[in-house]
Amino acid sequence: MARGRFILALLLLGCLGLVLDNHFSRLSRLEWGTRDLPALERRTAALEAHLSRLDSAEARLSRLDAEAGLIRDHEAALKVLAYDRGLFRMLMTREVLQKEGIEVLLTGRGADEVSDVRIGSDPSHQRVNWGATPAIGTGGGDNNNRYRSLIKFSDVRSGRLQGGTILAAAMYLYQYDNAAEDDLAAKSTLNLYSVLRPWNEGGGIGYAPRPQESSWMAASDGEREWKEPGCSGAEDCGQEVLASTGPHVYGNADGWVVLPFTDAGTAFLQACFDGAASCDGFLLKSEEESLPNTFTAFRSSEFSGPSHSPFLEIFYRVPRPSGLP
Repeated sequence: MARGRFILALLLLGCLGLVLDNHFSRLSRLEWGTRDLPALERRTAALEAHLSRLDSAEARLSRLDAEAGLIRDHEAALKVLAYDRGLFRMLMTREVLQKEGIEVLLTGRGADEVSDVRIGSDPSHQRVNWGATPAIGTGGGDNNNRYRSLIKFSDVRSGRLQGGTILAAAMYLYQYDNAAEDDLAAKSTLNLYSVLRPWNEGGGIGYAPRPQESSWMAASDGEREWKEPGCSGAEDCGQEVLASTGPHVYGNADGWVVLPFTDAGTAFLQACFDGAASCDGFLLKSEEESLPNTFTAFRSSEFSGPSHSPFLEIFYRVPRPSGLP
């Protein structure tokens, strides 16, 4: 009997030992898990940040897909381009032009379609005509001399677009030099304004104008003086910018400089083609003309034919005959 109790006691002690051993093992694991808690928290935070980046990337992809769909939609693309005309030429592929019924007009590419002349404010230049020289330009020169240029296209006339609606336009000028001695030319902004008085290019090469030739002082010498020298008066030129380079880096490399037309500029061109406004051309003027050595030179229509002459590129939609899709 006593021996049976002893064996039972040993069995109970063994069971208790197993229970205690399992308990202490769990306590040990809990203690080690507590020690690893900061590392687990760091890994959790890193995982959450990664998930956040994935969500952000997914959102960006969704936006890009939506934008791509917008560009693929030609009508929607045209609405976008109305606010960013700088993109217009790049996206107007032959397929889009044909689908949308859009035509492209290049003005000034034929003989005698461009009249252009630069004028200068220096006292020795105020009554000088440069109409036959191969250069125009704008900006500041030596001795506080300010240069501007007058540009006119004879093929901007009523009926030329056959009732078409202008969607976008730009003027192109071929730069070949500038007088910058530092970085001032890199800060130049060139603007176009409408000229409100008739003027004549003239045939001078740097001498006093003959009758009816233009200069800093006169739109047509002997007939019409500018209300303010340099085509500056409110009766001489419009006060609203019609096209602009924006701040532009010019350097000395040859190449085309583009002045995209603003909404106001497009409306002005539309009125010229519709016969609702007379078009006496444009005044090219630098916002930095009061700064010396900021003169930027462009080829004029007198330079070796029309290949480097100023010209306009105009995108317009032709009315479709009734009944056509």
